[in-house]
Amino acid sequence: MADEVKIVDVAGGPASEATLQLLIKAIEKMGGGKGSGTKGTNAANKANQLFTDSTNRGTKANKKNTGAVKGGTEAVKGFASTLGSAAGKLTGALTAAVGSVVNMGLVFTTNANTMGEFVSTVPII
Repeated sequence: MADEVKIVDVAGGPASEATLQLLIKAIEKMGGGKGSGTKGTNAANKANQLFTDSTNRGTKANKKNTGAVKGGTEAVKGFASTLGSAAGKLTGALTAAVGSVVNMGLVFTTNANTMGEFVSTVPII
């Protein structure tokens, strides 16, 4: 089964007859046209090798990219862990501060008489 290929001109429209004639001449010069000589086989082998090399380079680049993405993922996980730990510590500090304010309010409302009762409610930072 033959593949259908659309050949377009530089302007984006269908290729002109002159463009198609130039393509046919170029293919024949490569040896891919009329007859079957070694020139055509060599051109096909060269094109195949270029394709293989290009695919190999793409595969290597893809593997490098995958490694970099994995490294980035690990860095984000570490950052999230550190951020969660910091948030927990901040929450604990805020809870302690609110608790101290509440305790100080209780000391004022219970008519505390000694300085020790007032000082015991001041948070030590």
